[in-house]
Amino acid sequence: MTESFDVGDLKRLTAVITDVDAAAADPTELTLYIRLPDWTLVTKTWVAAAEVVRDSLGTFHFDYTIVQTGRHIVSWQATGAVVEVSTLEFYARRREATA
Repeated sequence: MTESFDVGDLKRLTAVITDVDAAAADPTELTLYIRLPDWTLVTKTWVAAAEVVRDSLGTFHFDYTIVQTGRHIVSWQATGAVVEVSTLEFYARRREATA
């Protein structure tokens, strides 16, 4: 089941990178792509961008504030020392009025 969130929510996007033996490993470079519902592409790169945080060997995260309603496609792409791609999607809805 695809997760749903409200516009304005903070969503932690996490990547766990492993080598061919399933051991945690850091890639040479890690790129995060977020395809927004209007087809805009947000790109963040580990090592080059401070926004992608390395938590421990092979584990990374980025805190994304949801700004649009609709389907979001997230892809982490590791290159260099370790090559791996992982993709997920989630939906965002307009925040309902609160009392």
